[in-house]
Amino acid sequence: MSEKITPKTVFSTFSFCLKFLFIVSISGAVLICRADVQEKCLQTSATGSDLSALRYCRAAAEDQKNHNFSVFMAYAEILKKPVNRMPPKLDLAEKSYMKAEAVDPENPASYFSLGILLYRQHRYDEALAQFRMAADLNHTDAICHSALMISKGQGTVSKPRESFELFKKAALGGEPRAQRALRDYYSLGTPELNVKESYFWALAASENGDYLARSNIDSISRRLSEQEQQIQQNRLAEWLETLGDSEKECIRLHEIKSMNAALGFCLRAVGKSKSPLVYEILGDLYMSETAGNPPDTARAVQWYQRASAAGSINASYKIGSIYNQQMRGLTAAESQKRAFEYFSQAAAGNHQNAALMVGIAYETGRGILKNRNEAIRWYRKAALAGNEEAAYRLGSMLNDGGEYRDAVFWLSIANLWGYRTAEAKLKSVQRKLSSSKMKETSAEVQKFISDDLK
Repeated sequence: MSEKITPKTVFSTFSFCLKFLFIVSISGAVLICRADVQEKCLQTSATGSDLSALRYCRAAAEDQKNHNFSVFMAYAEILKKPVNRMPPKLDLAEKSYMKAEAVDPENPASYFSLGILLYRQHRYDEALAQFRMAADLNHTDAICHSALMISKGQGTVSKPRESFELFKKAALGGEPRAQRALRDYYSLGTPELNVKESYFWALAASENGDYLARSNIDSISRRLSEQEQQIQQNRLAEWLETLGDSEKECIRLHEIKSMNAALGFCLRAVGKSKSPLVYEILGDLYMSETAGNPPDTARAVQWYQRASAAGSINASYKIGSIYNQQMRGLTAAESQKRAFEYFSQAAAGNHQNAALMVGIAYETGRGILKNRNEAIRWYRKAALAGNEEAAYRLGSMLNDGGEYRDAVFWLSIANLWGYRTAEAKLKSVQRKLSSSKMKETSAEVQKFISDDLK
């Protein structure tokens, strides 16, 4: 190997793999990090390492002894995505959500997430049933989804009064779309005309991050005196004070996947909170279509930067990923340089994907001067943490350097981990090894793979 294993290397890798065990092979060719497969599932899914997460979460979910709600949820979320050019596996995702429901029937996140999955397949009656179960557990977004479906007659007969009452309940829980719906109900006189209430809920929706609600505030305000407007503004301020600790609600709502309701709480929390998690959640919310708002990359970066400055490794990686796609207003070179800086921050904090991206930067010269040894070093760290692309790239570079035995080892790992182009590369390198060396390497590969999923 280009980077020899020494006591210093062992100590460095041990520090990199907190809560892991390490094993050095007799040949000195393999240094292996170990972690519980459930922990690996949650780590890789949280950091966006989709193919690794698919591998670890499948192993954890198929373990008969597993009763971890978060594992089944993470596995379902990965199965909904196209991974490694494979289409989503929605039937398996549905089953995993149902297992999560069985493990923790008091957690509304699984009911709501399954409801969204079924709704997007136009299975409205089943979706509404899931939303109702989540709503019974006070999931604010689920209450709003139920109201929307009932108002449209999806999965049930349209019941205007029931949907109106559900919108009120969701609005009182902080759901901005429900608040905008109440604005329209009261403004149009369905079921009753009440300009004061329409103005109040327009203010509430705007306060909770619904940009669409702001467009109607001025037109509604013209129908009220300045004194009445002030009364409603004071009423809103008093009501917001009754909603509890904004930081705790921001984090709680995010955890149960009530994202629309989380937005307003998170926005109010940042005035008092110094939690990097709150800032990162806001970044995630602005990167998605939360509360009907279009994605806002520039604003997301602002919140991720605050989270990164407060110590969030994931936020640093997310900023790097955004700059890696070339940020608007910057040249490609400027974007690549900034991407490398943020990837380096995250990689220094043991982020698997970030370590991969730092390796790619050193190999290709994206944002930094090329450096083969540094590329190999970072690829090895990412591969030891379970990254299949890093294993492939490491094997390829070792092959180019004439280190065929180690190249076969890592290309074999990448192939067994499902990296799409590893098999062809592996076959070409295997021809360069003797049968005895191939046998030794294959034994090490099988041990590594077996241990990796324990």
